[in-house]
Amino acid sequence: MFGGSGKRAFERTRISVRERLIGGGILLLLAGIGAGVYLKGRRFDPALFSLDPALLASGKAARLPVPLAGEEGEDAAGRAPAVSEVKPATASVPGRRKELLADLAPAGWRPQGGIERFSADDLYVKINGRAEQYLAYAVVDLKCAGLADDKGRFIDIFVYDMGEPIRAFGIFSVERPPEAAALELGRHGYQSGASYFFWKGRHYVQVVAGGEGEELERAGLQIARQVAGRLENQGEALWGESALPAAGQVPGSLQYFMRDALSLDFLGETFVARYRKGGKELIAFLSRQESPEKANQVMDKYSDYVGEYGRIVAIKVAEGDLTMYTAELGGFFDVVFRTGVHVGGVSQAEDREQAGRLAAEVLRSAGD
Repeated sequence: MFGGSGKRAFERTRISVRERLIGGGILLLLAGIGAGVYLKGRRFDPALFSLDPALLASGKAARLPVPLAGEEGEDAAGRAPAVSEVKPATASVPGRRKELLADLAPAGWRPQGGIERFSADDLYVKINGRAEQYLAYAVVDLKCAGLADDKGRFIDIFVYDMGEPIRAFGIFSVERPPEAAALELGRHGYQSGASYFFWKGRHYVQVVAGGEGEELERAGLQIARQVAGRLENQGEALWGESALPAAGQVPGSLQYFMRDALSLDFLGETFVARYRKGGKELIAFLSRQESPEKANQVMDKYSDYVGEYGRIVAIKVAEGDLTMYTAELGGFFDVVFRTGVHVGGVSQAEDREQAGRLAAEVLRSAGD
């Protein structure tokens, strides 16, 4: 290289040992920071997907314009708007079972528009911004209707057909706020202000009120109970309810993830619950795979993850097909086992001994 004077510019051809050490230290520091940021971001928050009823109660989510056949225009992504199915709000026929969302209005209330139906393909039209979470649980369709009274208040009803009870519970469980108190409504339910949320059979239901007050609460509860009474309860037990130990489990903390449990992209078909043990809170999980070979693949991916972001501090291999180890990741401990079609254990525990004891309980419960 040459400067403006025509002389060759100075080039360093030797790097001192001290500079090499400093440079290497900086690279190691950056790698450590990156791993720490990843682990902190991966720290599982049970409330990560919980629903804020205030967003639904704004009136906007329930009253998006419904494009009808022949209308022109595009959505924000440049797609032509999907067409929803709209039925009259009083679509019941004498002598036949009532339309699910027909004739729900309490005294002083009236239907607002018709009954709408959205498939998985056009769900974004109604709940744009939240559709992906429902698609992750393989939603079949959404039926919704609105009611209003002469005081300008409204109640909107959303009924999601999730195809299977376990998926209905799954989406209900991840949207339920951790502090929500249980309510006898459907299979499981809770109340938030004057709004009600529950699942029953293959359906997940939201009865969302645009306001507050005892009068609105009574109207919402009446509507929720009517909808619950019209839904079939298939009654089948969820395998995770009995497969995870009951002792010490925080009420209402059980969740089901079809995929990405514990924020791990390889962990699906998994139940997760919080536990209180010795004054500390722990997270236990249990995944049921379709075959022992698939469970082995999941366990291998978990081991790869540990190897990249932490280290295995203890390995226990028992007779038969049981593999179990304890890993340390960023100051927290995971105890993980694989047996048969199950992969489970405890994640992100502060106390290694407590994590080991709870993981042993999960292992025993999974084998019962």
